[in-house]
Amino acid sequence: MKANFDNMRRTATAQMNVLQQVLNVQILSMANYGEESARQVEIAEAFNDLAYSVDMLNCIYDDDIEDDANDLSEELEIKRLEFEEEDTNDE
Repeated sequence: MKANFDNMRRTATAQMNVLQQVLNVQILSMANYGEESARQVEIAEAFNDLAYSVDMLNCIYDDDIEDDANDLSEELEIKRLEFEEEDTNDE
């Protein structure tokens, strides 16, 4: 059996970005948006820690493997969960 490391990383990154979108909607659009709860922060931090670890895999490469195991760090990136700052400038 052959496995393509580049495609596995592309798939993992794409799935993490889908999860980020779901969590973003489910966490950041809660009724208390703007005043994040401890649970929201905990989930966001756990996701971002995992995203960092998966993104690190995109930096791994081996020039001796033709057409696979390339450095994908400039091509792939997982979007992090971030709480948006509310705009308090009502000028």
